[in-house]
Amino acid sequence: MRPNTFRQKIILYTLRHPSLINTLKTIFSLLLNNKLYQIYAIKKANKYARLYPDKEMNVYIETTLSCNARCIMCYHGYQQMSGVMSMELFKKIVDDCNANHITSVDLSVGGEPLMDPYLFERISYLRRYNMSYGFYTNGYLLDAKKAEAFFELGGLRKINFSVCGYAPEVYEKIMVGLKRDVTYKNITDFLRLKEKYKLNDLIVGISAVKLNANKGDLKNFVKFWQRQKGVDQVITADLRDRVGKKDINEIGKVGKMYERNHWLVPCDQLWGLYFIYCDGRIAPCCNDIGLRRLVIGDINKQTLQEIRTANCLKDLRKQHLEGRRYRHQVCGKCFYNSAWL
Repeated sequence: MRPNTFRQKIILYTLRHPSLINTLKTIFSLLLNNKLYQIYAIKKANKYARLYPDKEMNVYIETTLSCNARCIMCYHGYQQMSGVMSMELFKKIVDDCNANHITSVDLSVGGEPLMDPYLFERISYLRRYNMSYGFYTNGYLLDAKKAEAFFELGGLRKINFSVCGYAPEVYEKIMVGLKRDVTYKNITDFLRLKEKYKLNDLIVGISAVKLNANKGDLKNFVKFWQRQKGVDQVITADLRDRVGKKDINEIGKVGKMYERNHWLVPCDQLWGLYFIYCDGRIAPCCNDIGLRRLVIGDINKQTLQEIRTANCLKDLRKQHLEGRRYRHQVCGKCFYNSAWL
């Protein structure tokens, strides 16, 4: 998104200043247990569902579940997870996306995309449809050769680097298995290539999860990345409880939008988001990536159109819209709240 309007300029300014986002989250969290807001949120969500019953599909493809890091706040840090999507299945998904007029996809869900041995072959395939893409990465494997390959193939529209520290000792305590200086060099070299290729439409985000370990380090983290030319978003993300699987009190405090004592709003992720795991199963949200119990279909056996109109998704949406989310075996243990404003 380029700042063509005043509203867009405000949004982009906010995305580069995490303190503003954190303030907005705090204000919103105060509304969640207000009865009037709860009535409003249910009505707003139902109106949205009526207006956008078949919202544009945003498809996230997990080409690999493997990761080269064992970050302390991530499911990879406390359980073994690996896998690679077959090229046959990937092509089926891309063909299906094209048939549904989907022009852009995200190539990451639960793993590190640069661990995928077929990543550039996959990008070449989706580029046959002139499809664009984005992905999340820790950046550690993004050497100069790989960076050049992304720009030469074209189509990269958004990339987010997960970088949870500024000082080497902080970064390496959190992102176990990675070296801070390698990552920082890879990202700054990538930013220089962005300028070289004059890719003003490529959105680059830098994010860190707020933890006890980086509490005194985030100020320097934000200052450093705000100064780097080519960075569009600097995000300090809230620590989240991955649907009750891991006790996270010892590594940090969950964000305001994830506190357990809040009323649970109808989740907006149920409209338009489709996360395709490397084995072909599809989830409607990203909060259950570790346990993978919230599944609405299987792309091996179904088409995207069949999945988006399936009764299981309709029933899940209905349960949320009727204010019964807390009764769901997965959604009721997820404390993420989206803002209906």
